[in-house]
Amino acid sequence: YRQASRLFAFAGDSAALQYGINPKWRGVTPYVALFAPQGAPKLMAGRPGAQDLDLLMAPDAGGR
Repeated sequence: YRQASRLFAFAGDSAALQYGINPKWRGVTPYVALFAPQGAPKLMAGRPGAQDLDLLMAPDAGGR
């Protein structure tokens, strides 16, 4: 989490929250959402790839 600019944690029913964010979610965990300043969130199951993180951290995406 050291490179994250923000980390969101929620209390309550995590499945209800995940279905609320992405109705196509099928209960696969861990579920990750990468939020870039521009564009839609990128939703994925499991660990993000290096390319996903590089794109998120690129200067033109608002990263470091």
